[in-house]
Amino acid sequence: MQKDIKKGLGQLKGAAGNVRAGTPLLAADGTPIEIPNREISIVHAIVLLSEMYHAVDWKAVAKEIVEVTENHRSETMFHVMDLSELKSIAARCRDGEHFSNRLLQRWCRIKERGTAYIRMITLPDEVLEALGDSEDGTPS
Repeated sequence: MQKDIKKGLGQLKGAAGNVRAGTPLLAADGTPIEIPNREISIVHAIVLLSEMYHAVDWKAVAKEIVEVTENHRSETMFHVMDLSELKSIAARCRDGEHFSNRLLQRWCRIKERGTAYIRMITLPDEVLEALGDSEDGTPS
């Protein structure tokens, strides 16, 4: 699994470079994929796993994610997560900017904690309001 993650990060480095370079991007059926503000927006590159296996050295994965993100020539945030985590994050986001912010928060927690074995906990809106926080986690 560790080797597959490293390979995925390598492939995503090339893909992120293509996004920044303005290379035409196409779907499998040949349809052009448009990315608004692709020259200036943060690119989130995600290695998607079927499951976050306990046997993986998640500290080494975190180190790799942080290194590749901080050393990449474009503003790209690299992530490793499973489908369940991606679904959980995306389900509570109202738009692309909110989703981008959630991914950025997750990446910061990985760097801070030194492990990529992280689950984001999104509290219900009622709880956030009671705590005096907005939905995106910033104080209101």
